[in-house]
Amino acid sequence: MAKNYKIKKVMKNKVSAFIGPLPPPLGGVAIINQSFQNIDYNDYKVISFDTSKKTERDDVYANFKLGSIKRNLQLNKRIIIFLAKNQPDVINIFITSGMSILRDILFLKRISKFNIPIIIHFHSKTKGEFALTPLRLKWIGKYFNKYANRIILLSKFHHDFFVKFFGEKKCIVVENFVKYSDFENEIENKNKDFLFVGRLSKEKGFFDLIEAVKFLKKKEIFCQIQIIGVAPNEDVDKEIIEIISKYNLKD
Repeated sequence: MAKNYKIKKVMKNKVSAFIGPLPPPLGGVAIINQSFQNIDYNDYKVISFDTSKKTERDDVYANFKLGSIKRNLQLNKRIIIFLAKNQPDVINIFITSGMSILRDILFLKRISKFNIPIIIHFHSKTKGEFALTPLRLKWIGKYFNKYANRIILLSKFHHDFFVKFFGEKKCIVVENFVKYSDFENEIENKNKDFLFVGRLSKEKGFFDLIEAVKFLKKKEIFCQIQIIGVAPNEDVDKEIIEIISKYNLKD
């Protein structure tokens, strides 16, 4: 028989819990998780459970290893303790479409026992990742629809793609955002310097950026790219260095 967890409310202010990675690493999910937590929610107190490994590199597309399975089981236990201790009124959980979604489905099943509203922040492409086959999306949709009160998607394009699996009523769109007030930087004289922020991977379009710079160089249009981010692993890091050297794109 399934065990339900009972929570006795003792706090005056409402509590919104966020479960997901926080920087480092400087990945998109970690950054937007932090951005959501920085919003003023009026009467809600924000609390956070950080699932990040706090390493410089974090390959979210890698397969599970024995060590990561053990770590995720420990995370599952710690999340239950965290929720029981803090007694939130709403739970936000950040989920991606890599193999980690198997772990997150387990998280959902466990935290649903608290009978607290759950908001899923689903960060995904529409193809090329573990969860994005029709059969797997149908299976995932069954759990999302069962446990989530709302499912936040990244764009109208994502909404139109996933709504057939997740259902119209629960899906809403909140695009990735930043607060301009956090980045006070007035530019008086613009130049041909550009900034790339994110994981240096094919999935994030970094290799497309290299090809674009190569194309511009052939047209004798010269620019400089400032980069904030790291490759997901040493092999990709080496590949990037070799391509930049091959195309003679380095300063």
